[in-house]
Formats: sequence, structure tokens, C-alpha cells
Amino acid sequence: TEEEVRGLGKSSLAGRILDLAGVRLLVTTPEHLESKSVAAQRTWLAVELSGRLRRFVVDEAHCATQMTYRPSYLRLGRSIRAVQERHVARWPSLGAPPVSAFTATIPPGEAEADLIASLQLSIEPTDVLRLPIDRPNISYVTLPLDVQAADEPLLDIALRAVRTVRDNAPDYARQGKEMMYVSQAKQALSLARGFCKAGLRAVPYCTGKMPGPRAADGSQPPLMTRQQKDAAEKVWLETDGVLLIATEAYGMGVDRDISLIHMFELPASLFSDTQKKGRAGRNFAMPALVVT
Repeated sequence: TEEEVRGLGKSSLAGRILDLAGVRLLVTTPEHLESKSVAAQRTWLAVELSGRLRRFVVDEAHCATQMTYRPSYLRLGRSIRAVQERHVARWPSLGAPPVSAFTATIPPGEAEADLIASLQLSIEPTDVLRLPIDRPNISYVTLPLDVQAADEPLLDIALRAVRTVRDNAPDYARQGKEMMYVSQAKQALSLARGFCKAGLRAVPYCTGKMPGPRAADGSQPPLMTRQQKDAAEKVWLETDGVLLIATEAYGMGVDRDISLIHMFELPASLFSDTQKKGRAGRNFAMPALVVT
């Protein structure tokens, strides 16, 4: 509306439309899509006024039902629908931009139906394309590892597991990067410290908040800042022999040459297990090993 344009500044909005004139792909986040900031609203209003919005593409679409720690993902269907309705009102001849959603870990049945409902998709059975998830370049091995005592520390078990795998792994598993998945952020932090003390270089990667009371503004400091996570990943990528110990917070869309993954604990779900194991051998040319 004219009121929207006035509120966001005519000159600034016109400039933003010009900025987007040559853009064919706009990459954004669910948080940005529903943001109330002037910058975000100006961008989306510019997109809508340009009449060039042709399609929404949702990658890692399973997050729309599973990523509870990012509630904007759970509201993504509603946010897209709001933009579609405004687009139809402004450009009735163009209709609503369609939505394409991609995921590797939603099976047919109830989970798929939940995803379709969450994204508010109106689809026919012929609109669903399913491809096999087999990754022939990945080998899967189960490592029998006896616990030496009922109270054996978790760190000792993890060290023994990694050393055993490294001593017996085929050469191809040593060609790329090595990582270990654990279920809890505190385990990633404590195991990384313990590995370093034991002489095995390791860095953690996790999300989550520090325990304890909140600050006056209601916030809690993160277990790892963005800068710390970036620094950990940089060390891992640029230094040979470093083990990345991570929660499932690491890996969405990852394109690193990971040739060895340790699945240290039983998965929370088959979806989670498939996601994490699938981060090995992502260049599809290099073989990789996953050890459970």
C-alpha cells in the first residue's frame, strides 16, 4: 500500500528495487522472512513490488517440522503463504508463486504428511518426486567395543574407539576430514578438551546456551559463539589430523570432503541418523567410512 511505501521510505525502497533488478536467486532464512526490521521489510516489499517473484524453494525442508530450536522454521509455511497472498493481490495475473521443497530424510507416510501440512502445500501425488537415498560410496561398519567397567568414563571409551578405528581404517578413510557426532553439546565440549589432553587434537562444534540464570535482558550466553564455531571449523579444515566433535548442529548443507565419521551414540531417530551419516563423502567421488 502507499502507507507501506511511505513507512519504509520511498527513495530507499526504490533503491532496493534497483539493487534487486539483476538478482535471479535471493537466498534468505525463515527468520528474515518474518523479521519486523525495516531492512528486512524493505527487501521483501521490494521483491513483491518488482513482480519478479516466481518461486519459493525450501531446502532442508524437514526442518519445518523438526527444528524446534528455530521456531521461525516451524512457521515457515505461514510466512510463505502471507507473501503469496500479498503477491496475488498485487499481481493477480501472475498468481501465487509455487513452492518447491527438498529433503533427504522424510519418508512417505505420516512424516511426509506433517511436512506438507506445515508448509501449507497444496499438492497432488504426482507432484512428489522420490529418489533413492543409497550412497554407494559410503561403507558402514559396526565396531564392537567392550566397556571395561560399568563406571568407565565416557572419555576413555571415546578415546579407545577413535584409536581403534584409526589403527584399522582403510587408507581411503584417511584421505579427507574426520569427525565424531555426539548427542549433547556438553559432550562435544568435554570430549574435545579430553582428547586434547590425551594428545589427540580435537575441536568442538555445538549450539546451545550456557546453564544458569538469565541476564537482565533475558538472554543467556551461548556455549559457543559464532566466532568460536568458525574458528573451530577453520582449524579442522586447515590442519591435518584434527577431529571435529559435533552435535547435529554441524553439517546442514555441508560440502566438505569428510571421509570418516564416528557415530558415537545411538541416534535419536532414523531421520537424524540418515542426516548425519549422509555428510560423509559428499563429493560422491571419494569413498568414505561411517563407524557406529
